[in-house]
Amino acid sequence: MDSALEARLKATFPKLYRNSAYCACHDGWFCLIWRLSTQLEELISQVPEPEQEAYFAMQVKEKWGQLRFDLSTETDEMFQATEAALEESEQVCELCGAAGTLLNDGGWFMTRCSMHAPAPSQPRPAGAL
Repeated sequence: MDSALEARLKATFPKLYRNSAYCACHDGWFCLIWRLSTQLEELISQVPEPEQEAYFAMQVKEKWGQLRFDLSTETDEMFQATEAALEESEQVCELCGAAGTLLNDGGWFMTRCSMHAPAPSQPRPAGAL
């Protein structure tokens, strides 16, 4: 993710990003991550004050074409929010944020819109690996 966007997340959601989690994904999911961060920051604020430090983002990344948002520890509500974002990420182009589809390009998974989808792979000759 662009460093300016990542810095904006960390400045706006200080409880969630208190330990400087990194964002290893493209900018297209920024709005999705922003909405999730808003939810998680609010949920952390609802935890008793002495316990809040235990809740923070460890990493934010793309894996298997989906958004993975790993927390140090989580409540059921936090788990549900991150799972909903994971599912939503399968429908948002990770590059531009437009409507997208989860694709498998020769074992490489990605969520892309029609504009950013890779060209179809060439068929392999019979017997080729």
